[in-house]
Amino acid sequence: MTTMKAIYLYLFSYMLLSLPVALWRHIQDAEILDILSFYIVFAVGKLYLTLIFLSRVEFTRGQGILVITVALLIRLLFSGPWMPVVIGAVLFISHERKISAGVL
Repeated sequence: MTTMKAIYLYLFSYMLLSLPVALWRHIQDAEILDILSFYIVFAVGKLYLTLIFLSRVEFTRGQGILVITVALLIRLLFSGPWMPVVIGAVLFISHERKISAGVL
């Protein structure tokens, strides 16, 4: 089952990985294209962190790939944040698992 500790740890780690790029952009007054390789390294780190988080909350590989694909499509199409989609999917699936297990 999903624990709130895992969700909070994911949130903290994700935001910690977001800090270097945000600080660099602010200090250097740079755009993403100016620091593209730096941005890509941290973006891949966030994706890897998300996959670890999804496996920790007992998502199958297929569910994890589906959640990340939908989240990234939302990011690309609407320039919206993709982390809330991941957390929303985790909360929804864990709630459905509790219902089917008879916990709720």
